[in-house]
Amino acid sequence: MAETLIVEKNHQISNLIRQKVRFITIDMSGAYIPLVRRLFLNAQIIIDRFHIIQQLDQAFLKTRIAIMNQFNKKPLPYRSLKITGDSP
Repeated sequence: MAETLIVEKNHQISNLIRQKVRFITIDMSGAYIPLVRRLFLNAQIIIDRFHIIQQLDQAFLKTRIAIMNQFNKKPLPYRSLKITGDSP
């Protein structure tokens, strides 16, 4: 449904104009890439940096939690860092 609507709207834009488009920014959804390649043959696809940063942030958070879960949580230095966020 959404792809059909996008294709219909983009066919209102002439082929000449679509061929002149050099860059297109999209989110990381894989569904958009084939559609953009089909409609804008000469455009370079750029992934929206928000989604790249979001993915990196989630990966760092997951790794940090996995590492922190390996430590003994009872000692005072660990709890102090956890409470204040200060580094030694």
